[in-house]
Formats: sequence, C-alpha cells, structure tokens
Amino acid sequence: MRYVVYLDVLFLECFLWNLCVLEMVNEAFWKSSGQLRLFFGALAGASGMTGLIFLPIPLWGKYLLEVLAVFGMLFLAFPVGNIWKCGTVLERFWMYSIILGSVLWLAGKAASVWIPGGWKVLFYPCLGTAVYFLWKIRRKKMSVYGEEKCESVVLIQGEKVLRMEALVDTGNSLYEPISGRPVCVMDSGPASKFWSGDEPCRIVPYQSVGAERGIMRAYRLMELQIEMEGLRLIRKDIYVAISPKPLSCFLIHPQILVNEEQADHRKGEKVL
Repeated sequence: MRYVVYLDVLFLECFLWNLCVLEMVNEAFWKSSGQLRLFFGALAGASGMTGLIFLPIPLWGKYLLEVLAVFGMLFLAFPVGNIWKCGTVLERFWMYSIILGSVLWLAGKAASVWIPGGWKVLFYPCLGTAVYFLWKIRRKKMSVYGEEKCESVVLIQGEKVLRMEALVDTGNSLYEPISGRPVCVMDSGPASKFWSGDEPCRIVPYQSVGAERGIMRAYRLMELQIEMEGLRLIRKDIYVAISPKPLSCFLIHPQILVNEEQADHRKGEKVL
C-alpha cells in the first residue's frame, strides 16, 4: 500500500495545530507571551515535525528528535528560564493537545454519520475554532475573581534586591491615574527597604470589598521578576502601592502578567 504525503499540507496542518494549542497555553498563563513569539514557536515546531519524515534514522531517533522539537518550540514561544522549568508548560501543551485531539476525533466520527460529504471538509476547522473560543470564554469567566499562587517575585531597585512570595490578585483593579498603568500592592514592612517615604510618589485611590475607601502611595519599581509555573517574566518600571493594612505576600495585578503588546492600559501615556 502506498500513501501520498503532501508536504505543504502537512506543514500547514502542523503549524495551525501548534498555533492553536500554543494560544490555549498562553491563555492559561495570563497571555504572558506575545503573538509574534507564538507564531515563530508554531513555525519552528511545524518545521521540525515535518522535517523528521525525510531523515534516514530509526523510528526511536525520530521520536527523540520530535520531543526535542517540542522543547525548542516552547522555548521560542514562552519565556521559560531553563529546561527544568519547562515541564509545566510542556504538560499544559500535551494536555490541551490530547483534549483538543480527542474532541475533534470523536466529533469526526459523528460527522461521518450526520454530515453530508460536501460539508465535511469545513467541519474540522469550524469545530476546532468553536472549541477554542468556548474554552477561552470559560477561562475568562473563571479568572474574574480569586487568587492564583505564584512561586515568588524578585523586586529590584538599583542595588537593592528582595525576594517575596506572591499572589495574582484577580480582584485588583488599581491603576495609576496619570499613566493608566496597573498597580501592584505590597506590605509597608518590606516596602521600607526600598522607599523611606521621601521619594516622589503617586496617589492611587482605592475601594475595598467592605466599601472602605482611601488612598495609597505608589512608588515606581525599576524591575519586577515573576516566577510562576515554570515561566520567568520580567517587567520594568511598574508602580507598587503601599497597603495601609498588613499583607502576608506581594499582590500582583493581573495585567502585569500580560505581555506588553497585549496589555490593557487605561491611558496611553508612558511611566513618568
């Protein structure tokens, strides 16, 4: 039995599949990667997987190279610090691939019975798109309230460095009024190691869940390094407000995690 494999079609299918799953992983990681990185990651993954067909090596070697191609794709698509921290991203990628593949396979079996032959060619792209957007809407609803644990954050202000435990506070809606940039919150104790109170600051109004209102002083932090689920994100020139109440950890604004090109700043001004 002979099979005809069209390399361009195979490459396109691998590329679209990788891009779709990488988008889903990026949603799960708070859009920490930009669209350009995802594009080149999917492109590299598709190139590696289709190129394996023509290599004259044993089957086990092709499996090994395929795994390496997946790791290379993830390193290009996401800000992964090292190979040991890539496990969580790889787990999400394989999990979403299996789920999406299972859904499409089961739906394809049903389509072969219920859908006329002329429409089957459009069935898989339409169903895959529908599954992706339904999953995206569900993720957005789940992240409206609540907190998500981070491994740690590193605050850098010149030569001063401090490592803290952190939470992503999805209920945080604080924005600096002039620049419109999101504001993180930290306890006054650790904050005293960076700011004495005489430095220039911004005033950020707030209202808590219990209807308590007030203002907080917000200072500019030179660099914030976030380590979360295997990813290492670096954000520069962000605002950090000093909480009037004691806090057990650093509270990260969700928009801080979003890649800069996708961030939702309330105003278009630069940090002053």
